Amino acid sequence: MFRVATWNLGHAVHSKKPFRQQWEWFEENVTANLVVFSEAKPDFSLCGSEWSFVFKEGGIGGRRRWGTAIGSYGLDLRDVTNGVSGRQGFKIEHRFPGYVSIADVLDENELPVLTVVGIHAPLVDLSGKKIKRGDEALGAIMEDLQDLFRSERGESLIIAGDLNVHPFYVPPSLYEDFVDLVEATAESRDPLPGCVNCGMGSECGHLWTHRNTGGKNPTVQNLDYIFVSESLMDDLFAVVGGDLAYPDVWDYSDHAPVVADFGDMESE
Repeated sequence: MFRVATWNLGHAVHSKKPFRQQWEWFEENVTANLVVFSEAKPDFSLCGSEWSFVFKEGGIGGRRRWGTAIGSYGLDLRDVTNGVSGRQGFKIEHRFPGYVSIADVLDENELPVLTVVGIHAPLVDLSGKKIKRGDEALGAIMEDLQDLFRSERGESLIIAGDLNVHPFYVPPSLYEDFVDLVEATAESRDPLPGCVNCGMGSECGHLWTHRNTGGKNPTVQNLDYIFVSESLMDDLFAVVGGDLAYPDVWDYSDHAPVVADFGDMESE
């Protein structure tokens, strides 16, 4: 069994707690084997020797020291953010470098058994102008990743992170090629009251993963997602997250984790 989690730490603008306290909370409450941290500025020395990470150390553009990190406990990772050569490889040019990280999870023979894509979609259009949603940037990121999706790695792929879009604005191509784990397990949860730009009515099973700060009545937003290849669905056990699973999370970030449990990767 392995557990995948995604959590936006909020280091891009502000963080309610330093990474040390966020990490302690994560270790105590989430206990994942694989994690995507978005808006992260992690101090990996705090995480222990069993953890390995893929992260653009220079940050975004060399100035913004945060970025998207992929971490693994007890599993070897290989950084393939910029592609891999060879017959089973893929080519990629990132229009938003630092916002996207890609890592292979390796078996004992150093062969990939799973590939993880960590994404934080920036709130800009393709000219770099600030906008209110991440769908334009996310659409461009999905185009950048097409060679990966068409490669053999596309058959065993996890895409996770802060997509900065409400459910209604997620690019249709993601639903065509991958499974949204939150929506796939919606019937296991009660509808989320006030879910913004949902469109699912009584069938809504989204999670409250982002809480706007500064107001008495924060909007209820599902911005953080885990998508997977169809082949991984047979081993899915459960999906939890948001303030429903982690009611004290708002003391540590303005985002809440999304977490999925799967069977043993050795059986994949």
